[in-house]
Amino acid sequence: MKKIIAYLIFISLVFSCSNEKEQIIPIEFSRYVDMFFEEGNQRGLNVNLSDIDLELRFGTQSGTIAATCSQRDNVIMIDEAKWNEMSEEKKTWLIFHELGHCVLDREHRNDRTNNDDCISIMRGAEDNFDCSANLYSSKWWDYYLDELFDQGVLFSDRLELFDNYYTINLTTDVIRVDTISKEFIFDAIEFSQYNNFRIDFEFINWNTDNNFVLFNFGNIGFGNCDTCTDVNVQITANGGNVVYYQNVEGSIQFNSNVKLTIRKKGSDLLFFVNERFVHAFEEDLWSGNKIFSKYFDEPIQMKLAIDELE
Repeated sequence: MKKIIAYLIFISLVFSCSNEKEQIIPIEFSRYVDMFFEEGNQRGLNVNLSDIDLELRFGTQSGTIAATCSQRDNVIMIDEAKWNEMSEEKKTWLIFHELGHCVLDREHRNDRTNNDDCISIMRGAEDNFDCSANLYSSKWWDYYLDELFDQGVLFSDRLELFDNYYTINLTTDVIRVDTISKEFIFDAIEFSQYNNFRIDFEFINWNTDNNFVLFNFGNIGFGNCDTCTDVNVQITANGGNVVYYQNVEGSIQFNSNVKLTIRKKGSDLLFFVNERFVHAFEEDLWSGNKIFSKYFDEPIQMKLAIDELE
């Protein structure tokens, strides 16, 4: 009888050990993995890291691929060289994307909005699909997390803050400048005094040998390239990080005049190209008051109009 009991205990221990899950998470990735499970459980995931087998490790990926997930054994392989070049936001996006495969069993979702914003963290690159990932907007990030853990979450148009260029009321014409120069610099206004404002920066007859126009507002860069084959609208902030890019399929075409508009509305900044809305994000990504253009090889006519809004 004692032998039978001992045998049963042994079998029980073997069975128990065989069902223990193993996690191999190097310190470089641990906090991103912890964030994933924390965000997921806040949204009803009800799964802990200890419940699954999971391994993350460095390796080498070909081409533009930064990481892959083997869903057969839940191993995520991350290209070390590409990882070391990424911002914190891009690292978070990458790990959450791969855990979407390994933990949530998600496939790629290659959808985008009318303004080329990615609908999901789970965007892929099949058939050269591309979209603009809103890495630096807290509003967008909250939506991306909701969609990641629940595919039934619908995209909300409020994220894009669609707005008509003309649906505003002006209160004051603050400044008007019309100049012909190779470079434009203006640093005479403290914008914090205005609750809402609009900046129009217009390039006149710019289709010369210079096919790229850009003006900066503080730390924000807003540019257009009419002849570029992949992207011809780009917005940067946070030290030059690309906040938004558009027009992957060339849906916006420009003629000789290009007007780039930044409008502050409440706590958001809205961006327009030739009076067409293209993007919006929170004002906390913006700092600084200096307005300046790129340097052109030849003089070009540029117009600046700044208005206070209701």
